[in-house]
Amino acid sequence: MEKTANVCSITGETYYGFGNNAYPFEGRCSDDANSRYVIPARLWGVTPELIAKWGKDVIMRAIDERFNN
Repeated sequence: MEKTANVCSITGETYYGFGNNAYPFEGRCSDDANSRYVIPARLWGVTPELIAKWGKDVIMRAIDERFNN
């Protein structure tokens, strides 16, 4: 069975397969974005309201600085 190409709602990169629930971000995301951004955001208590207030890029940068260095 051939896997379908999809676009990650967080990074914009192409991934194959079902992907992951990107909550608290919108849509579905790649395995890489799930481990780099979604899981840390959930552990850190990020909500969709915080993402709407501060913007996805600011939240992603904060997660990178805190968790991915």
